[in-house]
This record gives sequence, structure tokens and C-alpha cells, in this order.
Amino acid sequence: MGKIFSIFRSKSNSSSKSSAKLNNIVLEEKITNEMNGLHVIETFNLYDNVLNISSVLNNKCLFGHQTNYTLELFDYLKSKTIKVWDGHEKDITRSIFCPRINRYISCSRDKTIKMWNIMNSRPELDLKGHELVVTTISIDNENKNLISGSRDNNLKLWDLNTGQIKCSANISRNLVSDTFWSNDNKLLIQTGEDKEVRIWDPYNLKILFNFPKKQYIQSSCYISSDNNFAITSSNGFQGNGCEITVWDLRQRKLMAELYGHEQTVTDANIIKNDSQIISCSNDSTVRLWDMKTLKLQETIYVSNTLTSVAESQDMKYILVSSLSNGIHLIRK
Repeated sequence: MGKIFSIFRSKSNSSSKSSAKLNNIVLEEKITNEMNGLHVIETFNLYDNVLNISSVLNNKCLFGHQTNYTLELFDYLKSKTIKVWDGHEKDITRSIFCPRINRYISCSRDKTIKMWNIMNSRPELDLKGHELVVTTISIDNENKNLISGSRDNNLKLWDLNTGQIKCSANISRNLVSDTFWSNDNKLLIQTGEDKEVRIWDPYNLKILFNFPKKQYIQSSCYISSDNNFAITSSNGFQGNGCEITVWDLRQRKLMAELYGHEQTVTDANIIKNDSQIISCSNDSTVRLWDMKTLKLQETIYVSNTLTSVAESQDMKYILVSSLSNGIHLIRK
């Protein structure tokens, strides 16, 4: 275990040396990547600060506006707004698309979760039960059940047919930062400000096992589509922390820690049929990693304070949200 750690720490030192602190070095790296790989093809900076973005079918994305608290469905290739929903009273922290039922779900700092359809502007479901900010939502593969997490230390399982809470779990100091439901519906991974990485049974909210506690707060989590691996991303500063951790779900152990980002890694996803990892950070970069070799492939400078990253449904593009310049469209 320690040997793996030292290998990836040493490799990251060499990569971070060429990618972070001096603007001219970052710019050179961006130009190199635009010629050979990742490159920004559009920035939709008319939009206000965006906390989270998710991809939808047919070149669309879903995100919340921080100024008027609306949820927007947007065609990023046509630069066209498809639908705007109004109903939240504070910032939308997360939004997801449910393809099997063709619905959109959002959660907010107003403590609520709302489900929307394309035909109406008002919510179809308005789920209330959390006492503080709802930070994350995750849906099962059948789109019948939803799990929400909050800064009130609670996870809640909701029945989307009835809008009722099936069960809840509360752990002291477990301020939930993210959740992700496995593709086979058997596992839920959850991160929080207590630095723990927990694996739950999603249907009764009982803990199955914990991974080793991390040194820094874990900001996001994701499970591969084959259900074999998970990743979490870490808070940090000046290269301390700022790692992506790869976990083996079958053997229940840490595989590797990927270093290279210089500030908090705000989001990381497993993409391209489980062959790559894409990450974004407060260090203004998006980085692409090889899932097999666990090595850094590309780095591109995008914008200040990147908040989330998502792969398009056709796997051709990367969508990145930002607190300073709205939404960025990256071609792979």
C-alpha cells in the first residue's frame, strides 16, 4: 500500500511542477493540449455562477442559476435554452436527469428536493424532510428510488412514486458532501466532512463497510459502470491533499492516490466506458487520467474555481461548471 502511495506521489511531483503555479507555464500547457487533446471550444459566460452541472441526452445539460435559483435545461451545441423551471428559494446544489422516467430532479440550500417534467414549469414532486442544506441526490438505475444527503448528517431514501421517505440514517458529524448509487443498485458510496468514505446498502441505509479514513474532507464520489471501482476527490491546498483516490470495491481496499492538482479537487468522474478519470479543481485545471495505468494523461487550464465536471452522453465532450465564467464545453 505504501509503495503505491510513494509511486504516485513521486509521479505527481513531476507533473504538478509543469502545471500549476506560474500562469505562463499553465498557458503553455493549455496550448499544447488544445493542439493534441482536450480543448475548450465554447464558454457560456453569460450564465451566472454554476455550482453543479449534469449531462442529458441529445447534447443537453442541466444546471441551476445561483442568482434567481432557477433550473435550466440547455442545448450546448445550439447555445439554446430548452426549458427553465422556477420553484427553489435558494441555490440549487445538485441536479440530475432520470432517463427511464424522463424527469429532472434538483436539490437546494432551501432544504427541499424537487422533481420536474418538461411539460410543466412547476415541480411535480416537492420533497421536504431535511433540516439543513441538501447537498446531494442520487437515483437508482430503475429511477424508482432517490437518496438524498444533507448537512444535517442525514441520508434519506425516497419513493419517487409516492414522494414518501422509506428510511433515514443519521451519523453524528457526517455532513454529507456527495453520494453515488452503483449501476447494479447494490451499493451506495457516500463522502462527508468527517473524512470518511462509507459504503451503504441503499435500500435499508445500513453501512456495509468503511474505507480507511482520509486526511482531508472528501468532496465527491463516483462508481464505475462495471461496479468494480470507486473514486473520491479530496479537499486541500498548495498540493497538500488535493488527490483523487481510487478504491477497489471487490477487495474493499485503496488502490492508488493520484496527485497533480494544487488545490481542492471539487469533482471527479469515471468516463469513457470506465477507461478514464476526469477531474476539475479550484486550481483552474481539468485533468484527464488513464484508469488502467492510473497516470495523468492531460491537463488543461480552463477557468477559476471549477465546481463540477460531467461527460456528455455521446462521450465526445466534457462539461465543466464554474463560479467565475459559467459553463465550459471541452472537446476530447
